[in-house]
Amino acid sequence: MDCPLQTVHMCLLKGFLGVKRTTPNWSVLCECGQEPLQFYWFRVAVRFICCEHVWESLEGMGEIL
Repeated sequence: MDCPLQTVHMCLLKGFLGVKRTTPNWSVLCECGQEPLQFYWFRVAVRFICCEHVWESLEGMGEIL
């Protein structure tokens, strides 16, 4: 893992589950119902961009009305 935040997150999850540090990360994330942080932040960024476009189109409709 490149991200220090993700390393800390995985250490906390493995500690809560009581598994060894050598347990695969994907199995820990699946057990906790989570996904890698990169997926989460990517989805947040896409939602932000989509909302921004919707807001711009609504502003344009106000000028028409």
